[in-house]
Amino acid sequence: MRSGADYQAQLLALLPRGALWDALREPGTTAERLTAALAEEPARLDGRTLALLDELDPRSVVEMLEDWERWAGLPDSCSGLGATIAQRREDLLARLTNTGGQSRSYFIGVAERLGFPDATIVEYDPHTVEATVDAPIYSEDWAHAWTIRAPTPPIDQFNADSSVDESLGEAAPTTRLECVINRLKPAHTVALFEYT
Repeated sequence: MRSGADYQAQLLALLPRGALWDALREPGTTAERLTAALAEEPARLDGRTLALLDELDPRSVVEMLEDWERWAGLPDSCSGLGATIAQRREDLLARLTNTGGQSRSYFIGVAERLGFPDATIVEYDPHTVEATVDAPIYSEDWAHAWTIRAPTPPIDQFNADSSVDESLGEAAPTTRLECVINRLKPAHTVALFEYT
């Protein structure tokens, strides 16, 4: 990034040559002070241009976060606005990079991202004559049902990296987990939720 002094040096170098002009380049002269003042705006624009590069990346965006969210369709019915900029960036990044899936590991990963790191998934098999004697008896309706078992939501503790507008402790909302899973699950399945 170029500073005001760098731009001032460029402006002074553009002045014509000669005894009169060389005298105007001396420190403290009106021409020197004028070029110093004129150099501040290009230096400010140079800094803003570099800051704009951070705004192009959803992982580091601050000023244009609302524009990114509007473009990505956030907040939606599941996310709402996160309490912090970091949570909002995380929602944005998840929306932009989510490729979808139908596997257990995909939905466990979704639960982890939402604050449920120890979630597991239980699937149900309909009872058939080939099932063992001690197997649970589920009807055909259970073929497309599955349960997400998650521990009681953890508390996000306030720490040294927290900003002043964050609460001192906040549980991960279970309704958000249920909303996101129900939005992403295959349409023919039924997701059940169990908190331990």
